Amino acid sequence: VGRPDAIFLHAEIDALRKVKDWSKVHRIRIERYDRKGNPIIAKPCEICEQAIHKAGICEIEYTV
Repeated sequence: VGRPDAIFLHAEIDALRKVKDWSKVHRIRIERYDRKGNPIIAKPCEICEQAIHKAGICEIEYTV
């Protein structure tokens, strides 16, 4: 995705790797919570967002 120095596996990429039936995928929901269970910002990073779009997923939902 244009950043060869960035070597890591975010949860979004791991989720994409685990998809078995791409015909059923149209949305991804990314959730993140603090230690008290309150939702916190979980917007995907630029690299993950690019990978999600390249996978053909148009709807991205995330906690804010």
